[in-house]
Amino acid sequence: MFTSDDVQAPLLFLDFDGVLSKGLTGDFRHRNLLEAWLRTVQDIRLVITSSWRLERSLEDVQLHFSRDIRSRVVDATPHLPSERLQRQAEILTWREQVGHEGPFAALDDSIEQFEIAWPFVVLTTRHGL
Repeated sequence: MFTSDDVQAPLLFLDFDGVLSKGLTGDFRHRNLLEAWLRTVQDIRLVITSSWRLERSLEDVQLHFSRDIRSRVVDATPHLPSERLQRQAEILTWREQVGHEGPFAALDDSIEQFEIAWPFVVLTTRHGL
């Protein structure tokens, strides 16, 4: 869970389908790549932006990660379906609600949900990470 100790922590806002999975398969085939990188940067926390957050609890989502990474999945963004640039709006709303002031980036396959100048990495849905 996100705590007051995390307000300055670097965050990665993470989508699943098209990022950790190829397309909408939900197979998490690229999870090991992300986790290997996360093990080299111990202070980064994960906040889930994936639509999976709408159907599953945070605890259930955490179970899709290795034991040593699960505790770094600290929260999920709110759902704001009517917003323009929806993912960006959800991230900004979440940061404001919890008072996050640290660096952040988004890892997503939906470029249309962000302004071009925003700190994000866009992946192709077809290939993922």
